Amino acid sequence: MVQSTRTDSIPSTASTASTSGLTGTHPQGAKITGTSHLDDHSGPGPEVMSANTLEGNNVINPRGETLGEIEEIMLDVRSGRIAYAVLGAGGFLGIGEKYFAIPWGELTLDTDNKCFILDADKEHHD
Repeated sequence: MVQSTRTDSIPSTASTASTSGLTGTHPQGAKITGTSHLDDHSGPGPEVMSANTLEGNNVINPRGETLGEIEEIMLDVRSGRIAYAVLGAGGFLGIGEKYFAIPWGELTLDTDNKCFILDADKEHHD
């Protein structure tokens, strides 16, 4: 669990969605890509998943560069929807790590590679 979370927004080339004023939720959920979920109807995922299943997943950009990992998923309690994910990036053994609030709709869940894709440059995380 992140105890002292400093959140910054990450500029995205896909959207200019801001994380300020998160009293509402992002108008859309995370996108899902991959084929591994199409044949398996034995469980609820990936349309319905436990939040702790997604925490710790790597986040990469479309160029394959690792941006960080999902630290926490934050809920908008009033609407019952995910407001944003906390992306932890940089640091060593938790020291010097930076945290970024990523609107949920900016992420794509890649079920084949078991990670999230975010259209952002790596240099914003160092």
